[in-house]
Amino acid sequence: MAQLTGHVTPFHHWQFIDMHFQQWDEDKYANLGKCFLIQSLPLTADISIGEFLLNNYKQALDILQEMPIRIVTLLSGRPISDAQFSGWLEAEHQYLKSKQAEPQANILGVEYVELLTKYNDAQ
Repeated sequence: MAQLTGHVTPFHHWQFIDMHFQQWDEDKYANLGKCFLIQSLPLTADISIGEFLLNNYKQALDILQEMPIRIVTLLSGRPISDAQFSGWLEAEHQYLKSKQAEPQANILGVEYVELLTKYNDAQ
């Protein structure tokens, strides 16, 4: 880097160093799991684990950056308290907890179809 930044201003010197290490970080994250391919993603089977992690990391950073702006937009003109947010979060937790097990009607329906199939095969 010294040869490339030898005749530049201090600002551009620091700017180049910053750009260099940002690119270095991205390359490191992208190559993190180059040996292993993600088999569970049928459309992107050629993406390495490192690229997958890097993309998720970038997405998380984008969400963290945009979230405060979206919250302010959501709240503009509406008096919503933190207690309401907590209540909504608790209601969502309860709803998701109730959906952890498959409904009994679905289980019985599948068993019924399996028994019909076995009955037809037996005849």
